[in-house]
Amino acid sequence: MDAERIFREIGLAEALMPRATLRQMEAVGRVIDPTGDIDPRKADPFRTPRYLDYAVGTTPYQRAGRAGTLALVSVRCSTAPNTGDATIMVTIESQINGTETYPVTVPQGSATWDEVMAVPVNATDWIGVAVTTANGASGLSTSLTITIGGI
Repeated sequence: MDAERIFREIGLAEALMPRATLRQMEAVGRVIDPTGDIDPRKADPFRTPRYLDYAVGTTPYQRAGRAGTLALVSVRCSTAPNTGDATIMVTIESQINGTETYPVTVPQGSATWDEVMAVPVNATDWIGVAVTTANGASGLSTSLTITIGGI
């Protein structure tokens, strides 16, 4: 009979550690192998970027849903701005950091635009997108990419 099975049968681990700690150790054991390497099949779902899409006439705020970095703001216009640059304001409302705004400028004549950013986002943050200056642009759709651990 091995020692681990004996400890389990007599409840020694439960007597020495809180049940929550044991559950956490079991969960970690499912993701990290005995060599200390992370099993990529179990970690990949958490590395996948999260996308928040905003289309014309939709709800202007969405919950971030997980912590990470706002890495990319992509904008597409049905009609490109033709009398100057279009400005889109990305607003992050956070219980931790308060409200912060980040302008994204779509140059005159551009129907698509990507703005690389590196803005920390908390899982409980609300993120909004609003067109502040259209300058002839119409049909603007915006997609935000939130990555885990940076760009």
